[in-house]
Amino acid sequence: MSESSNEIVSVFSNITLGDDGIWKSKDDHSVSYPKEGSEMCFEVENSSYWFRHRNECLTALMKRLPPPKGSLFCDVGGGNGFVSMAVQAAGFPVVLLEPSPVGAYNAKMRGVRNVVCATTDGSGLRNGSLGAVGAFDVIEHIENDEIFVKGLADALNKGGMFYATVPAWQSLWSEEDEWAGHFRRYRLPGFNALFEKAGLEVLYSSHLFSMLPVPIWALRTLPNLFGVKRKQDPRQMVKDHGSGSAITRNLMGASLRPEIAMVRKLHKIPFGSSCFVACRKG
Repeated sequence: MSESSNEIVSVFSNITLGDDGIWKSKDDHSVSYPKEGSEMCFEVENSSYWFRHRNECLTALMKRLPPPKGSLFCDVGGGNGFVSMAVQAAGFPVVLLEPSPVGAYNAKMRGVRNVVCATTDGSGLRNGSLGAVGAFDVIEHIENDEIFVKGLADALNKGGMFYATVPAWQSLWSEEDEWAGHFRRYRLPGFNALFEKAGLEVLYSSHLFSMLPVPIWALRTLPNLFGVKRKQDPRQMVKDHGSGSAITRNLMGASLRPEIAMVRKLHKIPFGSSCFVACRKG
């Protein structure tokens, strides 16, 4: 068994390595996420200003508030590996933990070195085994978010880092949240409290996507409040994350670029459609 394989086995107790190079759980578990979600996201991620901006903010923050040197970063519920690839390219050792077989396969084909197809429970994630964990637009899919965050916090060793994003503002709720399998949206103080209850110290807390709350409210929330249903086209809902024309993508990317500099300086962005935190285990 290779050194990399030994490290993976030291983190997860309930997985086996498949012939395709993907580690798999010995058990099956359901998740609150549409089955076609991974495939549809895979079609838009590379061209999306939204996915790209989230990655750029994350890697900027990880360089400023890094995990313990050489420690393994676990990208929990990381879909097709778009975040994992960015973290891997930034020089951090990564393992993707993704329950969807489609997402796990896409991530492996994309170049993520270590892929585990499982939920956190199904993988047998060991306590105190990780130096860093990330959950990017994942926690809102978990009915009992306190138990989920506490379980991931327990998987961190002393000094380990937890990075996370979620959709912000319950007042922006719409049918897109329902289709995506969300249980809630968050306000930043409550999101911070979730990690503090798990015994973590919040080192950085901010919003992201400051340009998006007004368009989301006007185009999604307001019609939803008046009972006006958009066409039930999941692919269009995914494309709303920024795979429009090149001109639109470039304009949105440019308008959001100052946020990257603010994150790099640990300045708080006071308003936005996402919450973003970095926490440390003492």
